Amino acid sequence: RACYFVNDEPRAAGLVRNEEHVTWTQAVLALGSNMVDTHEILCRAVADIRATEGIMVYRQSSVHDTTALTSSGYDETKPRYANQVITIRTVWSPEKLLTRLQSIEHRHGRMRRGDQYADRTLDIDIITYGQTELATATLTLPHPRAHERLFVLEPLLKIDQDAELAGKGAVAA
Repeated sequence: RACYFVNDEPRAAGLVRNEEHVTWTQAVLALGSNMVDTHEILCRAVADIRATEGIMVYRQSSVHDTTALTSSGYDETKPRYANQVITIRTVWSPEKLLTRLQSIEHRHGRMRRGDQYADRTLDIDIITYGQTELATATLTLPHPRAHERLFVLEPLLKIDQDAELAGKGAVAA
């Protein structure tokens, strides 16, 4: 079952007094799930992102079925992942966007236990945020390993053939 939403109407109401001066920044998000009903979780997660004030979904890839990535590499014995990439426009700063996305992960049962390769109901990564390059304790932009991950790059190229990663160049290269 496919679920697609494109070109949402901007919803900045209530964020600022004069909406004419709201700055919308394009960001790329990667979603992944390898627990429970993975396709349904991604569909609902995109709907939740779409329903979040200050975010509009611009494009979304189809769902890609991929091998699990573990600390020792790809592992065919682990549950497979459903992966999807979406482009959004947002009024939120990178840090506030991250907070909102982590709230959506939590609503879908995501438990952070320290193992970055653990199975998960939902993972939402900010891949890019405009041309921002950032490194804090909680967020690195662009995503530091996105350029190595075909489960991010292939869906991204399907929705944006001119995609670039700041500091890395064109995705298609």
